[in-house]
Amino acid sequence: METLILEYIRMRMKAMGFKNFHFRPAYITIPANSLANIQAQNQYLYFFDVNSQQGDKFMVRGDTDVITQDSFILSGVPYLFYEMTGNVSIDTTGAINPQTFLYIRVLPEEFLSKKLTGNTERVAV
Repeated sequence: METLILEYIRMRMKAMGFKNFHFRPAYITIPANSLANIQAQNQYLYFFDVNSQQGDKFMVRGDTDVITQDSFILSGVPYLFYEMTGNVSIDTTGAINPQTFLYIRVLPEEFLSKKLTGNTERVAV
């Protein structure tokens, strides 16, 4: 599935007019009954997996979309990926267990104001 996501990201960046971009896999673990925020202005986050257990609940809100457990998990397996940008909040109110979300952070070069460090890959489309 990761190959599919990366190919979609390449196509999406090209469609939005970004010639070069960097991406890095990332994750965030949110304790049960908590709220977390990710600042993602001028970035794109592609959520593709979560370790949600049956009975757990979560909601992810960004400037462009809203994800709930019911829309993300089908028969215990994530079956879609979602693009988010802006201020992204993750709410695990009602969850019994901590939730770990996997996503790919994409940073178009046009928006980079400082040099990236860490595990990133520069991609030209």
